[in-house]
Amino acid sequence: MQIYIEKAYFEEISIITASAGFDYYIGKDDDEDDDADDADSDDDLDSAEKEICESRKIIEDKLREPVDLFAYPLGQTGTFNPAIIDLLKKHGFKLSCSTLWGSDNMNTDLFALNRTRIDALDTFDDFREKVNGNWDFIRWI
Repeated sequence: MQIYIEKAYFEEISIITASAGFDYYIGKDDDEDDDADDADSDDDLDSAEKEICESRKIIEDKLREPVDLFAYPLGQTGTFNPAIIDLLKKHGFKLSCSTLWGSDNMNTDLFALNRTRIDALDTFDDFREKVNGNWDFIRWI
């Protein structure tokens, strides 16, 4: 696993978000086979734990802020499992997001939150429909 993080990038994010008055969330994402997605064996789980902890430490050191939210790199059904969820809880993560389309409610598992993609090409009507859950059918396509 190779992680390259440009220090200036983190400084720019800190300045921009502080001046705008909103929080930011940032993490590692790459095209490699991610051990953090589908660890089944003890070796896979150990490797996933190492990757999650090392990535988190790098990000926290650069941002000088705690990281307690997680997004599964692939995040589709079958790419994260109870062992990974237990690992995230063990290390103090508060929640994690999948890439499954759908709305969330009070009963949604905080370690399997759904997300709906909002695209730059969406019209305002598309945005409103997505926020209202009217595009959730895409999950089953």
